[in-house]
This record gives sequence, structure tokens and C-alpha cells, in this order.
Amino acid sequence: MSGGSPIVLCEAPAGVAPPSGSWNRNDVILFGPVGGTLRQVPARSTGASATPATSLQQRDIAHRWPSFLPDGEHFLYLAQGGEADELRIGTLASGHVASLGPSDSHGVAAAGKLFFVRGGNLMTQPFDFDRRRLTGVPALVAAHVAVDPPWGRGMFSVAEAGTIAYSQTARVPSELTWFDRTGRILGTGGEVGVFFNVDLSPDERSVAVSRMTHQAGARANFDIWVFDLMQGGARRLTDDPAWEFDPAWSPDGKRIAFNSNRPDPLRSPFGLFMRAANGGGQDVALLTPDTTAQTPDWSPDGRSLIFGRSDVGRNSMDLWTMPVDPPGQPEVFLQTSHDERSGTFSPNGKWIAYYSSESGRNEVYVRPFPRAEGVIPVSRGGGWMPRWRRDGRELFFVALDGTLMAASFDATKGLTMNAPQPLFKLGVSGVEHQRQYVPTGDGQRFLMPRERADRVEITVLLNSPATISR
Repeated sequence: MSGGSPIVLCEAPAGVAPPSGSWNRNDVILFGPVGGTLRQVPARSTGASATPATSLQQRDIAHRWPSFLPDGEHFLYLAQGGEADELRIGTLASGHVASLGPSDSHGVAAAGKLFFVRGGNLMTQPFDFDRRRLTGVPALVAAHVAVDPPWGRGMFSVAEAGTIAYSQTARVPSELTWFDRTGRILGTGGEVGVFFNVDLSPDERSVAVSRMTHQAGARANFDIWVFDLMQGGARRLTDDPAWEFDPAWSPDGKRIAFNSNRPDPLRSPFGLFMRAANGGGQDVALLTPDTTAQTPDWSPDGRSLIFGRSDVGRNSMDLWTMPVDPPGQPEVFLQTSHDERSGTFSPNGKWIAYYSSESGRNEVYVRPFPRAEGVIPVSRGGGWMPRWRRDGRELFFVALDGTLMAASFDATKGLTMNAPQPLFKLGVSGVEHQRQYVPTGDGQRFLMPRERADRVEITVLLNSPATISR
């Protein structure tokens, strides 16, 4: 590596799914998924257009984790979307595809064998590199090897010399943790798990979170859970096979809005739903999933929601509002050619804070409600994930380096009073999860999932029989 500035090779639209890629000896880069498929682009040309390297077959939804074979022409990849995920071999020149059979994870070809996870176990099978086909029978390498759901990335690595490293943990577990304004830990609430979006109940006695549960060899599930912060204990609010994220408590504490990709978590976009916070009754569909909706937030009177929405054919997210009590039709609040996300009502209902990519990077802004006329910049140098203090006199957000920021705001005049002040580093990850912290009403404490890397172990196998040719 000689250093220097990054070079833009081609456009690669961002998505929720983590990107993956591979670079061969002929300077061709495979990457994706883009529109579900893998793309190829020359590594030494700028401004080129990426061309398809794979095409979706019947029931395919995405191709991931490409890895070139030694000839630089053929490549392994994982195809997702059928009854079971499948390892395949593709080729750059002809587009010919060959199946290597079902797999829970991506595949690694090394030391004359193919390594993959099946049924929660790391398996190996002799692989003929010249004929590009499996021979012999699969053999067990290690039991209970994790796969990162839902993307199918196995938690293992194999060196060409045969050394194997693996983990039984797919996602770093986290613990719901209280921090003060300096970043000092004040305590924890609930059990250790894999948590994403969080929202406090209005009385601050409970927290709603999106939580991942996963059994080896099965698809992961993401549900809304409610944790009792006073007496302990947790209960599952949703129990649908689809995925649920972005819980938001109503101001009276009686309802929780969320999004879900029902009925098919592999193919359906995210619609908006609502459920009684005590778990009674049934889920109520607010916005049918023919469009993608995220991060709902309630108006202070509990009669409306604001949410991000991306319609079919649009590559950006816009802000919409929708009456809930009584029910009504959604209306555009702010729609541009850029992304507008994570809209949230000020406590007096007169302002909407959000973040937008209109400047070329994510920045936090405030606009008046209900008419989005005029814009008030809040962040300086980038920001996202805005959340209000209960009195509306302070707006929190996360800087692009992960620092929690606090900006003073005059909710009567719509003015930012001073430059935003840094509080502490959050350590948040992934823009696909928009609410990774929540402030208390007085703005003195913050609740968020704190990763517990001490709960993760990596096992290394040296001179494993699985990598020794027989």
C-alpha cells in the first residue's frame, strides 16, 4: 500500500445489508449486493460503470460474500432466498453458474477443501479446484460455529496454510447501560442480549428494544421486547416470524409503534404497525408494507406519527406524517432528492428534528411543523440520530465520529443558541439502526446498548486434521 487519497471507481448505492467484495489478480473487483446481485468493476479505472457478475434465479433475493478462486476467473458466493441458502460458483466471462449445495454461511476454499457452516457446525469437504466441484463427503471441523444473521456470514476464517479461527458468537452481545453526561457508567438494566433500537416509556420505568434471537441452523428473529427497569424482567411484545425494529412509545405510554417486514421477512418491505404496550390485543397495521417505513415518532398529543418512507422507484428516504387517532392517510412532510431520516417531534409539537444528506454528508436540521418552511442547521461537521430533551431546550445527536453531542435550542423562536457541545463517545455502529440511545426527560442520563466484547471468544485450530490432505 502506497497511501494517498481514496479513488472512486464507480457508484455503489448504499443499503442496509453489509457490503462484501473480492479483488482478483487481474485487478477486477467483485462487490455487492447491488439490487440483489454481485457487480464487477476494473480496479484501475475511475468513473467506470459496474456491470452485473451474477443474475437472480427463481426465489433468489440476494447474492453475497464473493471470493475469487485461484484462477481469478471463477468465484464462490452465497445465494439467499430459497428454502435454504446455497453456495454457488460463478464465472466472470460466461455467467455460468454451478451449485455446491445448501449452506448456512459463505464458503472458503483453502488447503484443497471447501469450508462452510451447515446446521450450526463448521464443515469441510474436499474440493477439486480444477474441475470446481466437491468430492468425498463432508466432515465436521467444529461444533456450534456462529453465522451472522440474516446475512449468512460465518464466523470463521481459514488460512491457505490450514490454520482455522472461529467463534460461537455471531453478534457481540450488549447490555442496556445507563450513562451520565460525562460518559460515566451509572448502572445497567435487563439481561445481556443483542439489542438495536431503544425507546424509554414516558414514565421512564420501562424500555422498549428491538432484540435479536437466534438458534444455530435457523434464521434469526428480531422482535420488540419490553424491559422493566424498576423491578427487572422482560417480556416479548411481538412474536411474528418477520422482523420488528424501531419501537416508539406513545406519549400516554399505552401504545408502541414499530416497523415490520411482514409477511415475508426475506422479501417484504417494512410497514408500520402498533401494539398495546401491555401486550394485549393484536398488532394493528398502520401502513401496509408496499413501501419501506422506519423510525416512527409520535406527536406530543399522540394523534400523529412522523416516519421515514422510501417508495418503490425512489433511491432516497423522505419524511411523512400520518394521523393515527383518528386514522388518516399519510402525507409528505419533506421530500427532496436527498435522504431525510429519523424525524422526531419537539416536545411542544412545533418543530421536527431530522438528519439529511443534502450537504453531501449527514447533518442534523430542524424545520417548523406542520409547514416545513425554512431550515435551521444544528450539527456542524456531520451528525445523525437526533433526540429531544423533554423541555425542548436541548437537542442531542451523534457526530460522525460517534460522539454524543448536545445543542441548545430555543423552542419558542426556533434558534440554536450555541455551538453543539460534545458529551462522550457512544461507540454506536451501523446507520441501519437509527435509535441506539435514548435520553431521560431531564437530559442528565442516557440509556443505550453497550457492547460486551468480553463475552466473545475466538478459537484457533493449528494443524487441524480437517485441513490435512489424506
